[in-house]
Amino acid sequence: MSSNIVTSLGHQTKGIEGIWATDNVVELGDIKCAQTGLNPTPALQLDVECRVGQGRKEIGARLSSSNSSPQPMEWEKKKKPADQADQGEELPFKIINYKKLETLVNSDTSDLLADLANRHTGFENRLREKLSPDWIMLIAKALAKLCRVDFQKNKERILSQACEPDFLDQVAGYLMKLPFEEDVKRKSNIKNFIDNLLTFYQATIQLLPDKACDRFDKILETTERAMRCVEACQAMKFPHELNERLVDLDCRLKVRTSEREQKLAKPSKVVITSQNDPPPNNFRNISVYPTPDDVLSEERVFIRPNIVEGAYQSVEHYLDVQFRLLREDFLIPLREGITEFMSNQGANSRHSKRFNQVRIYHKAYFRNPKVVRDKVGLEICFDPDKRLTQLNWESSRRFMFGSLLCFTKDNFTNIFFAIVIDRSVENLKKGRVVVELKDVEEFSEDLFQSEFILVECQVYFEPYYHVLKALQVIHPETFPMRQYVIDVNVSNSPPSYVLRSLDFEFNIDGHIVPVTDETKWPSAKDLDLDDSQYKAFKSALTTEFVVIQGPPGTGKTYLGLKVAKVLLENAPVWNDTSTPILVVCFTNHALDQFLEGILQHTRKLIRIGGQSKSEVLDDFNLKECRRVYPRRFGFFQLMRDIKDEIAHLMVKIKQIQLDLEGLSGHKGVVSLSVLKIIGITENHLKSFNDGKLNDDLLLEWLEEDIETYKDNQPQQVTPEATEDKNEVEIEEEEEHDRMWNPVWDDILDFGFDLNAIIPNICYSLDLDDLHNIMTWLSKQIGYIANEYDPKLVNKREGLLYQYHELRVTINYWKTNLKARSPKNPAVVDRLSRQTNLWGLPPADRWILYRHWIDNLTICLLNELRQHELQMRHLSKRYEEVRQMGDLEVMKDSLVVGMTTTGAARLQPLLQALKPKIGESKSSIGDHKQLRPTTAVFKLAREYNFDISLFERMVKNGMHCQTLQVQHRMRPEIAQLIVPAIYPVLHNHESVQKYNRILGLVKSVYFIAHNHLEEEVMDTQSRRNRHEGKYLIALARYLVLQGYSPEQITILTTYSGQLFYLKSERKSHHILKNVRISVVDNFQGEENDIILLSLVRSNPQANIGFLSTDNRVCVALSRAKKGLYIVGNMDNLTESSTIWPTIKETLVSQEALGTHLTLRCQIHTTQFTRVGAAEDFHSVPEGGCSLMCGAKMPCGHICNSICHILNREHTDYKCMEPCERSPLKCPMEHDCKKLCWENCGECMMLVSKELPCGHTRELRCFMDPLRYKCPEMIVVELPDCGHEVEKPCHRDLAIYPCNHPCENRLPCGHSCEGRCHLRTDPDHIEFKCLKPCAKKNSDCSENHMCQKLCFLPCGDCLIEVKKKPPGCDHLHKVPCSSDPSKIVCQKRCIKYLDCGHPCPRKCNEPCGGCPVKVTKVVPQCGHQLTLMCSELPLQSRCRGSCLKMLKCGHQCDTMCCSPCTSKCKVMVPCRMKPACCHSVMVPCFKQDLLLDPYDVELLSFCQVPCGTQLECGHRCRGTCGECLQGRIHKACVEKCGKTLICGHRCNIPCSESCPPCNRKCNLYRCKHSRCNEKCGEPCTPCKEFCDWECEHQRCTRRCHEICDREPCQESCNRRLECGHPCIGFCGETCPKLCRVCDKDQVTEIFFGQEDEDDARFVYLEDCKHIFESRGLEEWMKMSDGEIRTKVCPKCTTPITKTQRYMNIVKQVYNDVNAVKRKVFGFDTIDASIDKRVRVMNLLTELTSTQYDYSKDSDLYRILYNKLEGRLKGIRSKRRNKLSAMEIETLRVQIEVLCEIHKMVNGSELNAGPRDKLITRMDVLLTVLLRRQDKISNQEVEDIKLELMRFHRITQLLRLESEHAFIANTFNHEITTPHQDACRIAYSIDKYTPEQDHDFRQALERFKAALNSAVKITDKERKEIVTAIGMKQGHWYKCPNGHPYVITECGGAMVVGKCNECGANIGGSNHRLLSSNQLASEIDGAVRPAWPR
Repeated sequence: MSSNIVTSLGHQTKGIEGIWATDNVVELGDIKCAQTGLNPTPALQLDVECRVGQGRKEIGARLSSSNSSPQPMEWEKKKKPADQADQGEELPFKIINYKKLETLVNSDTSDLLADLANRHTGFENRLREKLSPDWIMLIAKALAKLCRVDFQKNKERILSQACEPDFLDQVAGYLMKLPFEEDVKRKSNIKNFIDNLLTFYQATIQLLPDKACDRFDKILETTERAMRCVEACQAMKFPHELNERLVDLDCRLKVRTSEREQKLAKPSKVVITSQNDPPPNNFRNISVYPTPDDVLSEERVFIRPNIVEGAYQSVEHYLDVQFRLLREDFLIPLREGITEFMSNQGANSRHSKRFNQVRIYHKAYFRNPKVVRDKVGLEICFDPDKRLTQLNWESSRRFMFGSLLCFTKDNFTNIFFAIVIDRSVENLKKGRVVVELKDVEEFSEDLFQSEFILVECQVYFEPYYHVLKALQVIHPETFPMRQYVIDVNVSNSPPSYVLRSLDFEFNIDGHIVPVTDETKWPSAKDLDLDDSQYKAFKSALTTEFVVIQGPPGTGKTYLGLKVAKVLLENAPVWNDTSTPILVVCFTNHALDQFLEGILQHTRKLIRIGGQSKSEVLDDFNLKECRRVYPRRFGFFQLMRDIKDEIAHLMVKIKQIQLDLEGLSGHKGVVSLSVLKIIGITENHLKSFNDGKLNDDLLLEWLEEDIETYKDNQPQQVTPEATEDKNEVEIEEEEEHDRMWNPVWDDILDFGFDLNAIIPNICYSLDLDDLHNIMTWLSKQIGYIANEYDPKLVNKREGLLYQYHELRVTINYWKTNLKARSPKNPAVVDRLSRQTNLWGLPPADRWILYRHWIDNLTICLLNELRQHELQMRHLSKRYEEVRQMGDLEVMKDSLVVGMTTTGAARLQPLLQALKPKIGESKSSIGDHKQLRPTTAVFKLAREYNFDISLFERMVKNGMHCQTLQVQHRMRPEIAQLIVPAIYPVLHNHESVQKYNRILGLVKSVYFIAHNHLEEEVMDTQSRRNRHEGKYLIALARYLVLQGYSPEQITILTTYSGQLFYLKSERKSHHILKNVRISVVDNFQGEENDIILLSLVRSNPQANIGFLSTDNRVCVALSRAKKGLYIVGNMDNLTESSTIWPTIKETLVSQEALGTHLTLRCQIHTTQFTRVGAAEDFHSVPEGGCSLMCGAKMPCGHICNSICHILNREHTDYKCMEPCERSPLKCPMEHDCKKLCWENCGECMMLVSKELPCGHTRELRCFMDPLRYKCPEMIVVELPDCGHEVEKPCHRDLAIYPCNHPCENRLPCGHSCEGRCHLRTDPDHIEFKCLKPCAKKNSDCSENHMCQKLCFLPCGDCLIEVKKKPPGCDHLHKVPCSSDPSKIVCQKRCIKYLDCGHPCPRKCNEPCGGCPVKVTKVVPQCGHQLTLMCSELPLQSRCRGSCLKMLKCGHQCDTMCCSPCTSKCKVMVPCRMKPACCHSVMVPCFKQDLLLDPYDVELLSFCQVPCGTQLECGHRCRGTCGECLQGRIHKACVEKCGKTLICGHRCNIPCSESCPPCNRKCNLYRCKHSRCNEKCGEPCTPCKEFCDWECEHQRCTRRCHEICDREPCQESCNRRLECGHPCIGFCGETCPKLCRVCDKDQVTEIFFGQEDEDDARFVYLEDCKHIFESRGLEEWMKMSDGEIRTKVCPKCTTPITKTQRYMNIVKQVYNDVNAVKRKVFGFDTIDASIDKRVRVMNLLTELTSTQYDYSKDSDLYRILYNKLEGRLKGIRSKRRNKLSAMEIETLRVQIEVLCEIHKMVNGSELNAGPRDKLITRMDVLLTVLLRRQDKISNQEVEDIKLELMRFHRITQLLRLESEHAFIANTFNHEITTPHQDACRIAYSIDKYTPEQDHDFRQALERFKAALNSAVKITDKERKEIVTAIGMKQGHWYKCPNGHPYVITECGGAMVVGKCNECGANIGGSNHRLLSSNQLASEIDGAVRPAWPR
């Protein structure tokens, strides 16, 4: 016997050596071709190299075969060093190679970051691999360079991976080897290596302090020890700097560790502390968001005042002071507001008191989650009682984006915070807003069921957040101008760029100026500057830090632009690094104004921020520059990678949203398969398990009381009666119960339809399905109601009954699903512990079900929260990568401008940009204008928090240049602030030439009044209606004087007045463009005319901040030509020190009074005094009250009131009568229109004679020949002779007769039509529509026919009431129907014997009572709830069986099932298995498993295996599953490799991935698509290519490369809109139009979309449109890997766009070539031939006389499985198995053949036969567990066990011989037998050495048997014959010695065996249990007794 089993899987080709036998000697060894005479199967060796990139894979495969079967050692693949793994070793993911990383390290830092952060680069995978010293040094260098990048999020991700033990352990290991390093190159780099490591440590401690505390303690110590050892062993001295850095890092790590262990301070009350007091904690670790302790704690807060005069101790001191003051500025109002609220709580104060610092909402409820951008928020209802409906939400500052909210439900014992993330006015009007919870990781169950108090802080939190975050990340080492800002150095040092050269020169307006030589500077006149500007200009260019004070109008912007111009024109001289100048302004207006000025000097400018109002700067906005700037491929690839991850998360979030929508919308009853996961315990699941989980049982359990519910419902009604009600119910449900309405604000184009995503939760009962059925029933009932067929009447009754029943059922489920159970934890806990759920009453059942649903909802919400955290992290990474691209754009500019808020928000970007802010700083401002504003006045007064840096520098003696000539205000306006605010301020000559304001006597005036102010509801602001109306009327008057609205600005000091002014402006359209602003927002701006409303007017003379000089200065200095102020001068002078001075100036100018005097420009002697808005009514048109009187162009005099505008009356409409004649009127009639109208045709009425002879009055221009005469004439009609009256112009021949028809109809009725002799004279076609006058035929009641006269009568259809026979119900049926045929569908009115009403229909026999009652099962005592008509049989009881088994355990079956005889309770086994582990076995097996080597006993061992497999993974099997380590369970570790098709390999731990088994999605064309599995080679399409246009066409077949080029001509077709197509000739037209869809078409993606000649291509697969040139470059782009071409936006494969099919086909050909190699066959025939050969092996398994294998169920299962896998050959189906799969099947079949041959070699006795089948089943189980692959290790293990099994078959054959049975106590036989059994049944792994020992033991055993005394078969027969007993009398003792029992054959006495002395026989006809029948003596199959 010989066999050969060779397998080739993965890289290794191993075989099961041949096993053969010669006579009785068994030999095992390597197969040689000469020995077997067989050609070995060629080994298929695959060498696969995987390169994963963007979801694609490149595989190179080579097929090689050998002429002889290789030796096992030759098959072993030598392991390569770690540093060579990239050269050929297969890895699970793509791993970066050495050369690639080395190239990146030498590249730009941004490129390094982009590539290393991209997971497709494989850097993270490399960190997990075993690394060589060269690798470790290179990675350390890369990490050190990466640490210098300023972008944090992506850098943090890489550093976090580098902190894992996989990498750090290898670094530590190499550090310990450094002292013994011998490589010369590495020895020379040791210092750099240590330096790089320290840089890596430092960045990690700074960015990832927690991870550093966990991982760096030992690595720092190892580094320090390694440095000391290197110095000792290598004779190398490290620089002192490195040693200091290491010590510093150790200190930093210890500080971080101690900070982590300390709790943060709990601030509450504010207290002033000394500057020298150390802070209690590091401000960088304080949460920017408030914590509960910040608000509720009573401990004192540590804050220090802002130092105004003097220096700070350090940068940390400065930042700490500013951070804590700023944080307290928003915390104090919140803290004080909550304290005030708590102290004022009372019975009547719930809605009565208003609080200054906060807004209180007493009822707030959390409703449902909503996704907003990258955040998952919660929608809250803050106004359930509709108390805030009167608020103007458009102008309200409530719930601003980023506002801070505080929630409590226990009166502020516990609080938590949230931030507003979505504020839509529509939702606010409904009392709803979306918030994001802070520091809440999981949602609690009661969050959505509790009522909260909501506190909104009125201090706007959003700007605080950005500044505080920026302060925390500022590093002292990079703090600019430290010597001035911190140390207050007042010296005038020149800039560093001036000191670089002694002859440093600037070109200033054509003058070459040595900067340091003041004598050679041009004069002020030469530079067009006044003296003060000239001094300031020189200081700005020659001083490192300069402060320039500029009072209003003195030219601060002009001077700044002058300085910027000089710096830009001389940039090559001072800016050697070519970094841009940074311009930062406080307001967007100031920034726009300054940048517009810079545009005159350079176009290389970038404006950051989206709030710009300047159209000039639109093209320079960063967003626009970003679109046209070419992006690096690395950035683009990384962004797309992150985008894919976000898309994946979006799908998960959308699914959870849909699931929550279904749960909150009460869609139905959730399936048990869903509840099993989260909401229901195993004990409860048993109640719904009848072999499997049954949803029908759940529904039956829940609808326990549905019959009771139905009895309480009204009787059935028709669908029409419920239609309106149902509609109302549905609307109410949608409004109140269907809470889920997700809001998606996608930040990215994900390339798929989110609406196509389906939810995960399935329902056992879906109410939508029931609604659909009810709708169908309603339609059927309506259809039948419209028919007259009597046969349908009964059917309609049945449908009505069904409709009623279904409606009641739906209402039952709706009612219970919507109901809310009272929150009672005790009840829920009791129900959760209940085991018999069927015994619960209905109410408790619903409580338990709702508890399950609540658990499921909370689980989904928490999962949603986790996804949101991932989404936020990915979004931050995405934004950072985009900023990296922005950095490239900004570096190419000379100027970058942004606001202060933008600078705080984009601080990482500015740090990376490194603008020129450290060499020179010019601060231009005015501290006498607006100061910084604080929310807390106390912080300004006591902590100097309103002192700006500008003012601080001035007060510390910093040299300050002051501008003294103002160029803005007319002198009268300037006098208001000089000397009141400024001691000196000169007027430029230009302001002396301003004209006076038209229409007014004074150009400056203060209108005094005493009208009281009022407080604005909902705010702390104020308004003054008198002032508002007055200034709106004045503004209108000024516009009527000829001023444009843009020349006028209305300023006010309060936001409440601002909103009032804007609301008043709406009624005056001409004021639409008049700007209205608060004073604070108008700082730095100016206008010709300023109208100022001061608002404050009250009896207390409280003027608020109008007493502040700074605000007064700004308010009075904004006007250029005219200033008009409205206010209460008495209040102002009484409560201020500055206003009396101003009043004196106004009085001296005669510019103060209660009325403003107007002067008419036309009638100059007319004056009008206006003191209120109503006074302007006397000058409605801007002039005076006189008439205009001017002569107009038409000659008439203007009759309007005096007006200023349109004095020429060019557009005026004269209302006088026209004095002209129409141009074409021959009779020159006068025009009858108004003067301003066009005369047109002559409309005069003239009498004209018509052609018919009649005369008519016509319009003069009308032609009588075309006029249709309407004169009515009497004529006689020719057909009927009737006289009729008709219009003269109508034709007599066709004019209809209007006389009634006088002829009688054939039916006897009169005709009601008009005379119709011309059309139907005999009423042949006429249909009489009158009621029929006949009686119905055969009607017993003589009913009249109810049909129309023209219809046949037929059967009587009049409804009458009839009773069916034997029924008391009356039924409305047609009169002609037979009562005996009526089937009564009404409910039976009889009562059953049980007392319940009969539930059946009247036509059915009574019975079947459905009323649910409780009955007791007599057998078990359980209570059952069942229908009254059912018996309480034990077979119905689903309770747990209460009986105890014999073993003492309770029966685990249901009461309805018979008690088990096999107790399955797992108990410790008394017999310890051979593996020596403790095992648990089923109770009934305890007494059966007595052999420690028993196969079944060993299989119960559950101790984890844990052996390391050859693949490198740990075995996941148990001791029993792995056969005690002999054959390990298949490795289940995930493979995860990316295949060539782009799919992930889903086969666990594959040495070589098999072909992909998913559906092919690559090869498709316009004709068809590939329908094979993805891993199979695609069949090419052989249809002819249909790519053609009017210029050229392709002549090849579809799969071939086209022989034509893409047509470059424009498409000549027109779109539906009429505009030309933007595509190419012959291509599919893009759906967008260049004109109609301009924004979408010109949206920049590749960069050339907005060019006029751009042509576009439509991708048919995904419907996206791209610019052709950019797309062509994208299609040609390649990094050397085989990739399917995909859409750049959505990554959909491009398969149908003909223009690029040549590129696509080339990729297809490459992919297909790889597929063929991986699949293993070039042709189908080759695969079929291989399968036929394998199938032939299977068919050789034929039955023999001793076919024991057929007695094994496992054998039959395996045989059928293998036959099924190869079944395609028999049915001649084409090949669907790869070479790897066929090879695996061949191995399994050959193993099966070996087993078959071994077990069918000879006859065995019963005992050995059972042993053989047991051992065989062990091997078959191993084969069945394997799927489509077997690893090399499994092949080796199976091979060894086959060797053992072969020996065991030989042993069992020997045991079956009579010599062994007859000599079981012969020591010479039992000794070799026991030796053989010990090896055969050992649990140790079988080895060739054991096989050698086993063979020798078998030889000894066989020799002993041959030498033993035994009888021959002939002798046995003679003995049996001699005894003369029938079969069944022969028995054997416990040791196998035979004896005979005579007579009846039943044992009656106990004797002793003659051979061994053992007990034999028995008593009372019962044989001893130790004895057994000796069937081998007489062939008996049963004993003679009992008969």
